[in-house]
Amino acid sequence: MLKNIAILVLIVNPLFSQTFFDYFFTSRFSRAIGLGSSYIGVAEGVETTFYNSAGLAFNPYYGIAYSYGNGLQMRGFDSNPFDVGVILPNHPKIGSFALSSHHLVLRNINVTNSIYKFHYSRLLNSKISAGMSLNYYYQKIDYNLEELSEIKNSTQAFDVSLSALYIIPDLFFSNDKDRLKIGFQLNNLFSAEIEKLIQIVEGDQKDVLLQNMGSGISYYYDPQPNKVNGLDPITILIAFDFILDNKGQYHSYRFERFRLNFGFELTFLEVLALRYGRENQFNLTESEPSDPQYPISRFGIGLGLPLQKLFYSKKDIRFQFDYSYSDWYGQCAVG
Repeated sequence: MLKNIAILVLIVNPLFSQTFFDYFFTSRFSRAIGLGSSYIGVAEGVETTFYNSAGLAFNPYYGIAYSYGNGLQMRGFDSNPFDVGVILPNHPKIGSFALSSHHLVLRNINVTNSIYKFHYSRLLNSKISAGMSLNYYYQKIDYNLEELSEIKNSTQAFDVSLSALYIIPDLFFSNDKDRLKIGFQLNNLFSAEIEKLIQIVEGDQKDVLLQNMGSGISYYYDPQPNKVNGLDPITILIAFDFILDNKGQYHSYRFERFRLNFGFELTFLEVLALRYGRENQFNLTESEPSDPQYPISRFGIGLGLPLQKLFYSKKDIRFQFDYSYSDWYGQCAVG
């Protein structure tokens, strides 16, 4: 009996006490993962719902995305991570709205972590937008060990994230050849607290404080603006994110950890995109076996079909498939 309790504490509790915070703020959606999670300054497409809601104000399209997998490797657990996002086009007088949900189900220990977000963004002028997200966090634990009484626990919290985006078109060149974006996002303005798994041995219960703040810069360059059959021959995207967080500690607005993410994307004929990025390079050499496994490098590929140009449609309809692969610290490469 005591042996089983010890095993449960050593295996289950470190997972939530050390990775719960990182799970909620790890990278989402395949394109952003391939860019090393440097997406606060990119802020486009459905992916921007997780990184910078202010980017929705510049969105002229309906969009829906589903992504399986996320940026945090939960080794030793049968995990089912997936994300869904839906965005509506911006209306000049109303703004833009979106919904997204993000889930991690650990099936072998019956644990569910979920985030549901409602997003709103509005243009302040032609170059600046502001956005906000209402976030609902939910954690459910239903763990049963044969010789141990069943552990059930569910917690929830609400909070708000704020974001902004500034776009500088034609920074160095004319004819819309390039643009610079500067983004900002503060996650959880009111410092939401999510309960950890009950400390079985100590018999107490603590909260983990969810809060981080980041800024991002992206630069888009089109070296040959003359199109080929209506398609850009090649485009280049470079992005950097600078993120501060409190490591899940209990001090509001006390950011103690710095993360630098960067990514590069090369797109050919608006169809084939190649990506490379690096993420979370702060203390990999100090990681413990129970810590989340952070990626050393990200690699990604994207295939896009501009259907309106293939079928001569008047509506801009696009289908995109993205795949990302990561090399992980402390273990063999996994996809």
